[in-house]
Amino acid sequence: MSQDYEDEDFGQDDAEAKRREPLPTEAAAASGRLLLPGIFMIVTGIVNLVPGATLLWLGYQVPKLTDANLQEILDQMNPAQRAQMADQMGIAGPTELRKFYYIAFDGGGGVILACALLTLVGGICMCARKARWLAVISALVTLLPVASPCCLLGMPVGVWALVVLLARRSPQSVAG
Repeated sequence: MSQDYEDEDFGQDDAEAKRREPLPTEAAAASGRLLLPGIFMIVTGIVNLVPGATLLWLGYQVPKLTDANLQEILDQMNPAQRAQMADQMGIAGPTELRKFYYIAFDGGGGVILACALLTLVGGICMCARKARWLAVISALVTLLPVASPCCLLGMPVGVWALVVLLARRSPQSVAG
């Protein structure tokens, strides 16, 4: 069961919550404060869908690579890179490289795609002023640079959405 954001009393006692009716201008201001960061969360989610889907598509293409193709990729690396890959990641041949590609493309693409969808749904909830908890979780996910390859857009939008979602209404803003 979801409710509009302005219906939440943010810890006010029951008498004060019953006495205070939202003013039409206050409801419009709350809607305006939520709309723009919500739209930017939607845009961030759509932008992040592209790299997530691309990585999943690349992961789908990995089985089509033959061992000769993978060996060619390894042969094109300079010896220092190959030695570093063998020492740090255990990639010595085509089989290990294929496993690495599976993890990087399918795993990374799946995480990015899931976070992009969560950001998109959270932005829609924020614009509609429904499911505030989902919008807050989505804003937190948008903040993570791991979940948002477009971190130049994701981090500021996530901070902005969190500030707007977690802002408490002060009594002075109601009276004035």
